[in-house]
Amino acid sequence: MYVDDEIKVVRDQAYTLLKQVVDEIRKYGRFVFRKDADHARSYSSKYSRDKSSADRKKQAEQAQK
Repeated sequence: MYVDDEIKVVRDQAYTLLKQVVDEIRKYGRFVFRKDADHARSYSSKYSRDKSSADRKKQAEQAQK
């Protein structure tokens, strides 16, 4: 294994662990603030919110046709 390969493996492992921790924090944050929609919303991914919004918009446009 080359040094560059080892660095990539460590980087990928660090990313995976970080993503798992962030996902867990988001999950617990949404649960704790489930009665406060604005606060709970801040524990979701902006990317996921934007993607969901775009999907809903696309479905609404298709339903109008």
